[in-house]
Amino acid sequence: MFKVEKCKIKVGALGEIFLEKGLYLYVGSGQRSLESRVKRHKIPNKQKLHWHIDYVSNIFPAAECYVLSDAGKDMEEKLAGVLNMLYPSVEGFGSNDTQNKSHFFKVDENIKNVLKNFAKLWGLKWKKV
Repeated sequence: MFKVEKCKIKVGALGEIFLEKGLYLYVGSGQRSLESRVKRHKIPNKQKLHWHIDYVSNIFPAAECYVLSDAGKDMEEKLAGVLNMLYPSVEGFGSNDTQNKSHFFKVDENIKNVLKNFAKLWGLKWKKV
């Protein structure tokens, strides 16, 4: 999760996006080296920006990171699908290889309950990284 201040950011080929002040959540799969890829989001001022989320985390490092233990890429799409129904999002962000309109959401204080219930529904557990 990212605590973001109101800003405009150029995000690679996606172009310039406007972010309101607030808490944002990014959903990704990071198939290989999952924990090291997630920890990357906590590091500001990266030399190379590969993914959409790098452009945000470069300025606003992740405040909290969690992974779903033993979850595959299908869970990434399912979770993003649920969040697309519940929260405003940045269209096209992080979703180039999925059917979802976005993988980056402006969330509220209820997000931890949403995530907890999602994991419970699928018999999975969140692990803080």
